[in-house]
Amino acid sequence: MHHVREIMDEVFESANFISIISFRKTTGQSGTLLSDTNDYLIWHAKNKSSVKFRHLFLPRVGFGWVNYDYVALPGGIHRKMTKEEKANPEFLPKGSRIYRRSPLTSASSSETTSMVVEFDGNKYLPGKGGWKTNQRGFANLLAANRLEAYGTTLSYRRYSDDFPFFPVSNAWTDTASGGYGVDKIYVVQTNLRVIERCLLMTTDPGDLVFDLTCGSGTTAYVAEQWGRRWITCDTSRVATTLAKQRLMTASFDYYKLARPSEGVGSGFEYKTVPHVTLKSIANNEPPTQETLYDQPLKDVRKVRVTGPFTAEAVPSLHAKSLTDIEKENQGSGQSVARSGETSRQAMWRDELLKTGVRAKGGRKLEFVRVEPMGGTRWIQCEAETRDDIPQKVLVVFGPEHAPLEQRMVENAWQEARAFKPDILLFCAFQFDEEAAKDIDELKPEVAGMQLLKVQMNADLFTDDLKKKRASNDSFWLIGQPDVEVRQIREGEDKGKYQVEVMGFDYYNPKNGNVESGGIKNITMWQLDTNYDERSLFPSQVFFLMAGEKDGWATLAKNLKAEIDLEKVEYFSGTVSLPFAKGDNSKIAVKIVDDRGIESLRVISL
Repeated sequence: MHHVREIMDEVFESANFISIISFRKTTGQSGTLLSDTNDYLIWHAKNKSSVKFRHLFLPRVGFGWVNYDYVALPGGIHRKMTKEEKANPEFLPKGSRIYRRSPLTSASSSETTSMVVEFDGNKYLPGKGGWKTNQRGFANLLAANRLEAYGTTLSYRRYSDDFPFFPVSNAWTDTASGGYGVDKIYVVQTNLRVIERCLLMTTDPGDLVFDLTCGSGTTAYVAEQWGRRWITCDTSRVATTLAKQRLMTASFDYYKLARPSEGVGSGFEYKTVPHVTLKSIANNEPPTQETLYDQPLKDVRKVRVTGPFTAEAVPSLHAKSLTDIEKENQGSGQSVARSGETSRQAMWRDELLKTGVRAKGGRKLEFVRVEPMGGTRWIQCEAETRDDIPQKVLVVFGPEHAPLEQRMVENAWQEARAFKPDILLFCAFQFDEEAAKDIDELKPEVAGMQLLKVQMNADLFTDDLKKKRASNDSFWLIGQPDVEVRQIREGEDKGKYQVEVMGFDYYNPKNGNVESGGIKNITMWQLDTNYDERSLFPSQVFFLMAGEKDGWATLAKNLKAEIDLEKVEYFSGTVSLPFAKGDNSKIAVKIVDDRGIESLRVISL
C-alpha cells in the first residue's frame, strides 16, 4: 500500500492527500499468522482545497453507546440505568429517554464565558478554561431542562434521539462480504457498499465516474443506480461481457428529482433529519437539518432500468521506431498495418497448441503441432489438425494493440497461396470491419483455401488472468453473418431498403464444411443504416429472445411487470424496418451470437 501511496503522491502531490480508508472485506480468514480481513482505499484529490465532499451518516444501532448511561423517566426523575436496563432498554418505562452527561466546559475562554453560573442553589465555575456558551445560553438550557450537576461542575443532557446517527469515518467496519451476502460473479468483485459509499461521498447525481478496471462492472452498476454518468473499461472480454449483462438485466428504485424539469443533474429529494446540538438549544435556534445522501425519496409507482450506453473497442496506439516503419514498407512508401512479430507470439503459439480453437456446439479445432514458420512475412506459424486426415493450417496473428487490417488479409492470403494450405487462420483481438468482410467473402473456391476468423481472448494480454481462468477457451471461431439486403419495389416505402438476417454461417471442424447456424444462435442484432466506417451508431436494434422462457420474460420478472409479447415482436424480428439510403451509401449489421461473440457485416448499397 505504501508504494501505491508514493505513486499517488507523485501524481497528485502529497499536499492533496486526503485519507486512507480501511474497510472490512471478510468476516474472518484463517492463516498461520494474523488474519488479513481489511482492504484499503487511498484518497487523493486534484486540489484538496476544492474537493467535493458530502457527509454521510450511519444510524446508531441499539443503545450501547459510549457514556449513554442515564435515563429521564416520564415522571421527571433522572437517574443512572441499571446493568439490566442498559442491556435491555425495553425494560424501561414507555416514554423514557436515554442520555449522557456531556461537559459544558471548554479549553478556551472569554469574558462572556467565564462567569459564575447558579443552578439549583449552587454556584459553578468553568475551571481553567471557560464555558461552551454564555449567560443567555445557560438560561435557554435551563428552560429546556438540559442542565444537570454532577460533582463540582455542570453538564448538558444529550439525549440519544437528539441525533441518532454518527458520521462515517475512515474505518468502515460494516462492509464485510463474508457469509450469505450478494453472490459474486467475478473473482475480484468489490463489495457494492464500498463503491456506493465512495460515490455518495464525492459525487452528485449527473456527475461523471470513471473506473479503468471494470471487472464485473460494480462501479458502473452503482453509478447507474445512483444517477451518475459512468465510463468503465477493461482488457478482458469476459469482464466487459459480464458487466454488460449485469447492467442490461438490472432494475433500480426510481428516486424523486429535486427539479424534474432539469433532469437528474438537479439532484434528488433526500430524507433529512434534525440535528439537535448544544449550540441550537443555547441560541434558541431550530436544529440543523442533516441530509441523508444515501436515502433519496422513492417513487414506489415507478422502477428504473439501465439507461442507454455504448460498448466500444478502442485500440491502444503506440509509437513505432523509424526502423520498424521502414521494415514494414514494401517499396510503395506506405506503411502496412502493424503486423510485425511481437514478444507474445511464442506464448500464443503454445496456447493455440494447448487449447485449440473452440467452435460452435462445443466442438474444437485441435492441433497435433503448431510450429513457427520461417521465411514468411505475414504468416507466423504452421499447424496440423488432429483429424483422421490431417489438414494443413497456416496461422496469422493480428497486432497486439491494433485491429487486424484489410491489407494484412490480402498480403497473408497472397503469401499463403504458395504453400497450398487447407485453412488460413486469422487470429486477432480485434478485426477491422473491411478485413473481416474480406475474410468472410473470400470463399474456398476462389481463395483456394478456407479462410477463418478467430477471436483471441483478451485475457491473453495478462498472464495472471490467463492462469486464473476457469476455462481454456483462448481462441473462438467467429461465425459469418448471413445477411440479405433488398430494395422495396412497391408500396408507400418504394425505393427504400430492408435488411433480413438469415443467421450465422459456422465452420464445422468435424467435416470441414461451413454450415448455417440459423437465427436460433443469434441473441441480438443491430443495424446502422448510414455507416461512416468509423463508429457504429445503430438506428435499429433487435433482440431475438421473445419466448415465454427467454430474455424478455426474465426482464418482465425483474421489473415485476407484464411484457406485451405482441409489442415485443417489433423488437424480436429478423427483418428490419424500411430505411432510406444514407449519405455514406453503406450499412453495417452487427450480430451477437449466444456465446457473446460479435461479428460485423458491412454492405454497400
